[in-house]
Amino acid sequence: MSDGSAPWLWPGAEDDNPAVLPRLGEVLREYRSANHLTQAALAELLQVDQTYVSLIERGRRQVRDVGFLLRVSRLLRIPSADLGLSNELLGAGEAAG
Repeated sequence: MSDGSAPWLWPGAEDDNPAVLPRLGEVLREYRSANHLTQAALAELLQVDQTYVSLIERGRRQVRDVGFLLRVSRLLRIPSADLGLSNELLGAGEAAG
């Protein structure tokens, strides 16, 4: 590119809006409510600290770690699509681990 900007793999990429993933905080809060769990109990299931669950639920922490999202999907039996993951990715994650 002659204007000095970084090259993109497809035209117009810089104009595209970033992908919006489902809000993990809302999903976790709904799961806790449906299963009558505290944040501490959910944190124990997910093997994280209660404060991490709190940050996610309040929208203070964006989770982009696919491994963590796969673990949430598997442990809580939440469809991967509800977490913004494809079913193919979930299958690949289960095969690998």
